[in-house]
Amino acid sequence: MKRWWRILALAAAASPMSTAHASELLPLGRFHEYVYYTDVWGYAAPDGTELAIIGTSTGFSIVDVTRPQEPREVAFIATASTAASDIKIYRDHAFLVNDQSRTVQVVSLADPHHPVEMGAPVRIAGCHNAYIDAQTGMLYSVRPGQDLQVLDVRDPAHLVTVGSYPYRFHDLHVRDGRAYGLDPDGQSLVILDVSRLPEVTLVKRVPFPVGYAHSGWLTEDGRYFFATNENAGGSVHVFELGGPEEAVEVTRWNDPLEPAAIVHNVHILGDVAYVSWYTSGVYALDIRDPAQPAFLSRYDTFPGGAPGLNGCFGVYPYLPSGRILASDMSNGLWIFEQTFSEADITLVFEEAGTGKPIAGASVFFEHLGEPHPTDHLGRFPLTLPQGVYPFRAAHPDYFSIEGEIEAEWLEVSMRTFTMRSVPEGGVLPEPSPTRGPTQLRFEAPAGRGVAAIHDAGGREVGRLLTDSASAGVRVLSWDGIGPDGRLVPPGLYFVRIDFGEVTRRGRVLVIR
Repeated sequence: MKRWWRILALAAAASPMSTAHASELLPLGRFHEYVYYTDVWGYAAPDGTELAIIGTSTGFSIVDVTRPQEPREVAFIATASTAASDIKIYRDHAFLVNDQSRTVQVVSLADPHHPVEMGAPVRIAGCHNAYIDAQTGMLYSVRPGQDLQVLDVRDPAHLVTVGSYPYRFHDLHVRDGRAYGLDPDGQSLVILDVSRLPEVTLVKRVPFPVGYAHSGWLTEDGRYFFATNENAGGSVHVFELGGPEEAVEVTRWNDPLEPAAIVHNVHILGDVAYVSWYTSGVYALDIRDPAQPAFLSRYDTFPGGAPGLNGCFGVYPYLPSGRILASDMSNGLWIFEQTFSEADITLVFEEAGTGKPIAGASVFFEHLGEPHPTDHLGRFPLTLPQGVYPFRAAHPDYFSIEGEIEAEWLEVSMRTFTMRSVPEGGVLPEPSPTRGPTQLRFEAPAGRGVAAIHDAGGREVGRLLTDSASAGVRVLSWDGIGPDGRLVPPGLYFVRIDFGEVTRRGRVLVIR
């Protein structure tokens, strides 16, 4: 982490051009009409309407966030007073879980502008968190100290109890016939086979000896499981799933800005993990390499507060618009936009052979429109979208170079390029000394030039022509053959290249 920030700081300091961050969570809107809030979830209707459903102490507020700058409550579903609640969606229905009353309420979102509660709340033994497997239509409900409950919600008007099972979790995540439960009392990650309901069997109990095993989420490829430790100074822990019965913790990630803050929930979308971190706010982590999470961005929804159970409770990153919902226990619903400045790259130009920085070199990228100079350390910072970018660098004392850089998503790096100094006279022979052919490298203006090679007595032994529509570095090949068709004898030979009023000179040493 320290290295990441150091490189980014160097890139940002190198030039006023580098003003963007690698990633930002930008607040677009906020809804704050109640005193206390719990979790948040989202729903996207077929007509393009996007809803946020956020729990409060006395019910669930359903908010139209299609226009994030103007969020608008479209319904409020009252419930018994509670300090913890959860929301999940199956098709066009919301399932609202109340921890204190231990009930599930069902709300139709078929008309997203007029949500309607269906029937009376359904009593259930354990209701703190819930997860719905969209593939099977099964709702898994958990509460610390209570057995796992499974309901069939495919007919939202008639919930059917599938079974109650002796596994006690704070939260769980289900995919492809496997349930990953966090057991705070047993300090473990529990993997269950739920592919043959109503039968449920234990696959693996993985030790997770932390203060409070809280919640978790699978990466999209199913190879890693991210879990949180809801404890002061707790971490996001990463387990590698080597097979159906293997899970090994490979790393953990801590809050670098408020180390004592308590982490809550984690959700994964593509290569980004979004974490609600109570008083530290919302974090976005780069998990392209899940074994090495890296900081992307953070927004503090609860600034200035001492670490504790307050601030950001939940985060939901799955709306089709790409907007991110977050709930703050004291400050309500937040709507964010995640922006990526795809890559922060610093080009460094050095003198070949010495490593001396080349200050004042003109660097040209087509998308910039005009050349820009390197700084006193030979650095040139760029912020680029993902892609391949050709460039050209020139300096009066060096041969210009052409190259390209490939920018990767969210890359932060430095690239070094070398430039050869122009020798006195302006022509660089390669090789010299030579036993035969040699190449003559030089900077030239546009147009036609004539190169003449003379021996020490002033006799012309070779003549070459060069022509180009544009100025730049050119290379001529001299084969070392004299006017008589034979290799010239050993000795020092002089090169003169004329372009009208511009002349380039050099020397070639021939040996045998």
